[in-house]
Amino acid sequence: GKRNRIVTGILVFLVATQITTLAFAGANDRSSRASSELAAVGQVVPADDPRQIRRAQQLLTELELYRGAISGRLDRSTVRVIRNFQRSAGVDIDGQASAALLKALQERLQSNALLNRMRRIEREGRAAARQALRTSPTPRRPENNQTKPFRADPSRDVSRCLARPTKTCLLREAVVSARAVHKDNMRDWALGEILVAQTRADFSDQAMATARQISDPRLFIRAMANVARAHARVGRAAEALAAAEAIPDAKIRLEGLAEVAAIHAKRNERVAAHRAVSRLLDGLPVSLSQLNDIVLRAQAARILHRIGAVAGAVANLEQSLAQLRTLPPGIKSNAVLGDIASGFAEIGAPARALKLIDEIRTDNVRIPVLISIAVVHARIGDATIAVHSVERITAARFRTQAFARIAEILARRGRKEEAFSALNSALAAARKVHLRFVRSDAFARVAFAALEVSAITGPAHSRELFELAEQALAKVGDTERRAAVLWALAGSRWPIDGDATQAKARAQLALDDIKSPLRRIWLLGDLAESYATQRQSDNAWLAFRDALEIASEIGNTWSRARAFARLSNTLVSLRNL
Repeated sequence: GKRNRIVTGILVFLVATQITTLAFAGANDRSSRASSELAAVGQVVPADDPRQIRRAQQLLTELELYRGAISGRLDRSTVRVIRNFQRSAGVDIDGQASAALLKALQERLQSNALLNRMRRIEREGRAAARQALRTSPTPRRPENNQTKPFRADPSRDVSRCLARPTKTCLLREAVVSARAVHKDNMRDWALGEILVAQTRADFSDQAMATARQISDPRLFIRAMANVARAHARVGRAAEALAAAEAIPDAKIRLEGLAEVAAIHAKRNERVAAHRAVSRLLDGLPVSLSQLNDIVLRAQAARILHRIGAVAGAVANLEQSLAQLRTLPPGIKSNAVLGDIASGFAEIGAPARALKLIDEIRTDNVRIPVLISIAVVHARIGDATIAVHSVERITAARFRTQAFARIAEILARRGRKEEAFSALNSALAAARKVHLRFVRSDAFARVAFAALEVSAITGPAHSRELFELAEQALAKVGDTERRAAVLWALAGSRWPIDGDATQAKARAQLALDDIKSPLRRIWLLGDLAESYATQRQSDNAWLAFRDALEIASEIGNTWSRARAFARLSNTLVSLRNL
């Protein structure tokens, strides 16, 4: 019946993903050869080299992009096809049959062969799952289905794991607790988080077993996207790409590729980011929404700029804008125009972004563009224009965030006085925020920025900056945000009067005020990872141990499953740093 088709489709996806992951593992052997791909883009070889031109024509023919004769001549048709390929790949467009082009074509051909293997295996499963998603908006287990995951004792003794925690025992306890959750949707939620944690821990077999237990196909699809992100965050580029490509929903698949590419770009993994962007751009013509295609292309342009493919970034932004201009007037495209304008700002064309702002009618769309423009000018050291851009923002909450951000940027550039001025402007803007929750968020942002600037500028200005942070902290009414600020204050390298013990006592009291144990664990997990990135190993492990203690007292099986999965993620992060 329909339930069996859903299960069959999901299992085929699982097999396809596993085979693709194994196939892509071989890509690591080519990593040293591929690492020069981006650096070589744009190098031009003599156009009269017939052997190289012939090879390019052969590869383009195999990719079904070129249908002309294999002549070895760089004629108009060949140049046009080369330029189209370069445009789709997001690299410099020169129309030349260069060595870099041959490498890119060969890489695309090899990747396509691997993906075709996966697609042949998953075709039936994709069709079945799509049909199931269309015909069953809320998939449920049949009433007479007596097959349930086996129930484990949720009160089992975990003292040994807590005493000497490993990612293996933490995830085992998470799975055991999840199996004891009675409600299907709640169990699926917990299993989705466990699946991501297992992926980060590189437990492929366990992750496959967990995925098979997720009954809702929509949650399974979302879990696959999370798996792709988890692979990318730990540098497993081939696995991340394979997981994203196997997502059956076109929109989620392309969004997953964009997120994977962005993560690689942030980690400075330029080749991996370029591959993911190329897959994203290749998939855009088959997307389900023109507006969604335009937004994704603009995102791809930003990523290309971050990895140094400037010409590709500009070309894709221009194409996004041109596509937007062709849409009927009735289509709501204001937000999309804002994305494109922000993209122009981020790639270093703030004047172009300012010109597009005049076409944007709503403040909530104009604000992100203005922030992007301010950030660009702050990065190049033009504090005056950066501040002027922020002052055009009417909403106090966003003006606070923008001033805090440019303060951090200016501090990194050694512009201390201008950074301090921006911090004071952020504090003044926060005082004009009236909604209680938003006000707490604004003042917390100012406090975090003050601590960040203090860490950048050194102890000479620490007292002044800590006093500013304390002023902001006094206005933070939200319990969780107050605890987060106090822990950041306690972990700072230059506490006021050197009284770190008192600062930690205040932070602990604030933490105890948070009623939800899960929220306390999440805060401590974030804190531990933050300490680790700051090379404060002792503080990082203390925060992790505090989170372990809280988890040991959780009796609710759903909360306990999520808590142990979160602890495993934190432990993996601490081990990797």
